[in-house]
Amino acid sequence: MLGSIIKEAQPKVGEIYFWWIGQSGFVLKTDSLCIVIDPYLSTTLEKATMEQSWKRHIRMMDILIEPIELSKVDYILISHEHRDHYDQVTVSGILSSNPACTVIASKALAQRIKAEQNCRVISLDDGQHWDENGLTIDSIRAKHNNYDQKEETGFPYLSYAIRLSSHTLFFAGDTIPHPPLEAFLSSIKPEMAFLPINGYTQELLEKGFASNLTYLEAINLALKTNVEIAIPCHYDMFTINTEQVGRFVNEANKQGLSYLIPTVNDTYILEQGGTIRWILH
Repeated sequence: MLGSIIKEAQPKVGEIYFWWIGQSGFVLKTDSLCIVIDPYLSTTLEKATMEQSWKRHIRMMDILIEPIELSKVDYILISHEHRDHYDQVTVSGILSSNPACTVIASKALAQRIKAEQNCRVISLDDGQHWDENGLTIDSIRAKHNNYDQKEETGFPYLSYAIRLSSHTLFFAGDTIPHPPLEAFLSSIKPEMAFLPINGYTQELLEKGFASNLTYLEAINLALKTNVEIAIPCHYDMFTINTEQVGRFVNEANKQGLSYLIPTVNDTYILEQGGTIRWILH
């Protein structure tokens, strides 16, 4: 059902239709382009950790759409190599239906994608600018506990400013607060910011899990940098690493932050004036 909804959606000029597909995955569609961001639409992570009780990932959310059902996709944007953000199986499925699709990823990941996928790959690193066909992307390093930069491959984790159909959006990927991020957000003035809220715990840190913004950090970052609408994500996918989104809602209401809590399978429309309209299916 979701595949046909996305395929049949017809945004007007100046509109962006968008859908949450779980974890940090989103689909953006304008009158001329369709972009998929960090899609995880398989069970590869569950299978990979099945025998590792200390880090076993158990799905809480159904697979909303088979990758092959995502049609007319022009670009896939990947923030980093962790399996819930770059899933080889999901990307292969999307590319099988969209052979002309371009994948955009960090320099650190681009060579791997070229080896695994038969597609065009755009490589980005911290501070780089790229534009094509009305899509503009500016990248900034993300800090996923650490920057983990290597001289030969650059920064492995990226966040993105996405300029599309006269709108500016921000996609954090996975990150914790760090000064360059705050400066970057303040400079781009995004209408919408997709922010992870699953945070971290001492137990998960000891197990080797990388941290993300907590719901409080996401709210404070959005307020401090004048984000117009915050959209929390990266929760309710795996039992081992989630957050109660109601805590985000309560604190955002208390502090006066404008936000949208996305619901999977529903359609949202960012209109030309910055208002978000919701279509319930």
